[in-house]
Amino acid sequence: IAVYRPLAPQADAPAGRPYGLSVPLIGREDELLSLKDCILDLRNGRGGIVMVTGEKGIGKSLLVSELAQHVIREGALLGELYGRDTSQSASPTWLRARCRSYDQSLPYSMWLDLLRGWLGVRADEPPAETRDRLHHETEALWGDSVAEHHAYLATLLSLPLEEESAERIQSLDAEGLRQRFFFTLWSWVKAISGRGPLVLAFSDVHWADSTSLDLLRHCLPLCDHQELLWLIVFRADRTSPVWEFRHRVETEYPHRVTSLSLPPLTEGQSNEMIDQLIGAGTLPAETRALILDKAQGNPYYMAELVYSLIAQGVLARDTNGWRATRAIASLDLPDSLQSLLLARIDSLSAGERRVLQMAAVIGSVFWFKVLEGLAADVPDLRRHLTSLQRAELIYERGRLPDLGMEYVFKSSLMRDAAYEGTLSAQRVTRHRQVAEQLERLLGPETLTQYAGALAFHYHRAEESKKELFYTLQAADHARGIYANAEALEHYTDALELLDRIEVEAAGEDQLYAIRTQRFEVLDRRRDMFYMRGDAEAGRSDAQALLPLARQLEDDPSWLIDALLQQPSVAHWRSREELEAGVPMAQQALALARQLGDRRREMQSLAAIGSLGLYLHDPDVWEHAEQALELARQLGDQRFELRLLIGMGQVYAWSDQPERGVKYLEAALPLSQALGDKMSEMALLDLIGLQFERSGDYHRLLTDYHQKRLTISREIGHRPIEGDALMHCGQIQSLRLGDYEAGLALLEE
Repeated sequence: IAVYRPLAPQADAPAGRPYGLSVPLIGREDELLSLKDCILDLRNGRGGIVMVTGEKGIGKSLLVSELAQHVIREGALLGELYGRDTSQSASPTWLRARCRSYDQSLPYSMWLDLLRGWLGVRADEPPAETRDRLHHETEALWGDSVAEHHAYLATLLSLPLEEESAERIQSLDAEGLRQRFFFTLWSWVKAISGRGPLVLAFSDVHWADSTSLDLLRHCLPLCDHQELLWLIVFRADRTSPVWEFRHRVETEYPHRVTSLSLPPLTEGQSNEMIDQLIGAGTLPAETRALILDKAQGNPYYMAELVYSLIAQGVLARDTNGWRATRAIASLDLPDSLQSLLLARIDSLSAGERRVLQMAAVIGSVFWFKVLEGLAADVPDLRRHLTSLQRAELIYERGRLPDLGMEYVFKSSLMRDAAYEGTLSAQRVTRHRQVAEQLERLLGPETLTQYAGALAFHYHRAEESKKELFYTLQAADHARGIYANAEALEHYTDALELLDRIEVEAAGEDQLYAIRTQRFEVLDRRRDMFYMRGDAEAGRSDAQALLPLARQLEDDPSWLIDALLQQPSVAHWRSREELEAGVPMAQQALALARQLGDRRREMQSLAAIGSLGLYLHDPDVWEHAEQALELARQLGDQRFELRLLIGMGQVYAWSDQPERGVKYLEAALPLSQALGDKMSEMALLDLIGLQFERSGDYHRLLTDYHQKRLTISREIGHRPIEGDALMHCGQIQSLRLGDYEAGLALLEE
């Protein structure tokens, strides 16, 4: 007999089976065969995409679980058959991730779950241990090129970084960091699938955050050339981002995609399921008919109906199997799945029921220390939690340092039923308590990660101001890592919250404070729209700033900021808009000087100078010089750098290119002093233009484009690295005549 030593608790271990009953997979033979064919294709080197959809309780998870077991069994058989010949016996690596409703506002949440599963991270694991394992695994995966990727995976996982890696991360702007996250995870999937067949299974994707779906779309093409099967499971919810994702995949990958939509079971299949659960002949025909009528072909509902009869004592088991103890009337069977689940909850003791309902307010995942704060007056809390585990309603997943033991509802439907079974007034109070407990238990660094959850709980607690605070925290966090879709959603939620708060405002002082906050949120959303390329929405938000600023007339600084963000000033499209922007910028300048606000004076001068430079109006060019002098006086090196680059670019393409080079060369050491690698690479490209014009290609190559290439590799900016390789290859071959070296660079 083979004996094995337990190494660690299994993450997301499957919960037990109520009453020892195993729900069989019925009526999914065709779908399972299709999935097995996809696995066979994968073994033969052909990748693919499978999308499994269906309503809740229809059997999606059971189908995928059966496929996973098939892969394990098949791998074991092939191992016995071929022994150490791994080319024949290699079983596909199976990595899974689960999306959760409370993570919808957390960017990359789906991929974080996948990475933690790959590493085998325990909930109670110290970050240093996870960091060391990540380094070991990435080194095994990438070898000598591990430094190119490790820091970005560690950053995603919020793990401590070495000083050199931290500097590399800090040198990237938000967009550059997002590109690196995307490239690193793309490379990670490619590297793992390069080792052998790989299945990446994502469940409950209707709860995925937008950034996770964007990253999934980015990585999907890998299955065209790798031994990679994407297995994506979700409910077809029109309100979820996955709805659009599904149609894009079906349109863009008709050669790879297999779509499986699970229908309700037929009457015959439903009868077969009952027979396999409790045995043929156990139930009279009329009782079967009642169950079939209520379940409507939903396997989960059907199983819960059987469990309900067992819980009531209507079904009992003896040495001969299951038998009915009495006649079963329609009253023994709840009218709906919700009623059935509530009936199961009602069968618990008063203490167990109360604990379950409190836990449901926290969420489908909840933590002991938070629950303990809610249940301060409940004796024997731990005993009740043990009873709920024995009743197969919840299970433990691991211990978190700040929050204690983490529990998970075995079924999200059960959690929903427990939640809906709580009085609305109690729910409001408990949501407030949950939020307060999270604030008390979590440290400042960790609190940001739970900002979305805190905003949700304060929303349900009907505390708009607290909800607004955490909504903005979540928005700013998403913005900081370039998760623009989530940031936009949060800023929009914040504006709607401000509408509600404004209606309830008492007095002019409160109104004024609300309007200033609305201005700041609107301005941030404007910026996000432009970053996402939605210029029309960005212009609309910019234009909305102006009337709002006029309502804040006590402080002209708001009007200055609004004027400087008007489309005609900051994002003009035509000469007419340029000309319309000049008086706006001039008005901003007059107000700034009136206030004695030198920083806003600098910004206004820069705007006038920029507009004048593009209008080729020498009368206003001096404004740019004045802005530059003010930036130096104020010690604002970043604004000085921005001005030098802008002025240098305009002059570089004018009839005064030498003047442009002067500004750009002044900017280069400033960018180096600030550690602004992105600006340094842009400047090397721009300054190099003069050597291209003069034909000094050797200096152009060695002093500029090769330096650009080195920096891009240092910070891991792949798009600029590709551009630099192209320029180096072209110069080396076409201009300097070294075709072999140039071609090697172009191929790279």
